[in-house]
Amino acid sequence: MLVVKTTGVTPKITRRDIARFWTKVKSRSESECWLWQAARIPDGYGNFTVSWAVPQGVMKVWIGAHRVSWFLANGEWPAKGLDVCHRCDNPPCVNPAHLFLASHKENMRGAAAKGRLGPGALVPTAYIDEIRSMLGRGTPSGVIAARFGLEEYAVKRLERRARARAIADGDLLLHRR
Repeated sequence: MLVVKTTGVTPKITRRDIARFWTKVKSRSESECWLWQAARIPDGYGNFTVSWAVPQGVMKVWIGAHRVSWFLANGEWPAKGLDVCHRCDNPPCVNPAHLFLASHKENMRGAAAKGRLGPGALVPTAYIDEIRSMLGRGTPSGVIAARFGLEEYAVKRLERRARARAIADGDLLLHRR
């Protein structure tokens, strides 16, 4: 079985998948959150799986339940580079009325503004060279994190030379993933 994430793949959703999807949703009124009742990733977002035959065998794709809900409500997948975001800030919510599209940069900027990324997740670009220099001299990541007021995982990401995305003027976001 070939397993991929939805990045770069256009999932094929069948009528059977659609019916299966809605059995996993606790829907309420239009204004309330419709909560995903099945598998979730650690951040709380719903996770839905679809499979279909391909020349290499069976392709199994895990898709964010909120992305499937967006697709079902709008008839198309979000364009490349767009995230499906929650107005309600409730990760298991799949109510299409609570969902909107934004660039990843806008989504991360909003999450940072709401304090959902943790105070040490944003690294000012002015610190990057100095942090990498300290790492090169063998300074422990915990010491560096404390000096700059960062979370240690952010320093470790820099140590691994992880690609960081600019999300605000002069700041980088270093994802945990």
